This record gives sequence, C-alpha cells and structure tokens, in this order.
Amino acid sequence: MKGEKSSAPSVLFFGAGASYGSVDTHPYCPPMGVGLMEQLINHSPRLGTIIPQRTLELFSENFELGMAEIWKSDGFAAMDIQKM
Repeated sequence: MKGEKSSAPSVLFFGAGASYGSVDTHPYCPPMGVGLMEQLINHSPRLGTIIPQRTLELFSENFELGMAEIWKSDGFAAMDIQKM
C-alpha cells in the first residue's frame, strides 16, 4: 500500500557489468570484461607493452583470469590496473 515500507531488503549491485547496456552513459558505456583490457590499452598504450603476451591473451578470454595472473606475477601492476 502507498506509504507503507516494504519488508524486503534493498539490494544494490556493483561491478563491471553494472552499467552495461545503460543509455545516456557518457562518454560511452563501459565494455564488459572481455573487451575491457582492449579499452584500457587504448586509454594507456603503455599497458600493452608491459603485460606479457600470454597474460594479454588471458584478458581477452576472461578478464578475471588475466587479473589473477597479473596479481600472481606483480601485485602492484594489478593495483594500477584496478585504479584505471
């Protein structure tokens, strides 16, 4: 009924896909995981030169696998990527 509070809890989702498919997202809608590293490299080309090729391939297959590999080999690089 109008004016009554719901007993259902409110849920707020956060994550890379949270804005996927949104309209009026500026400057553009962020890519999903498989396209995210490509966009990060477009934004900061140096990334493409410091990440080993095999790790870049992991990113294109599954962003989380790529991050796991970066974290194992260089935790500081992982934090830099997360800041982007």
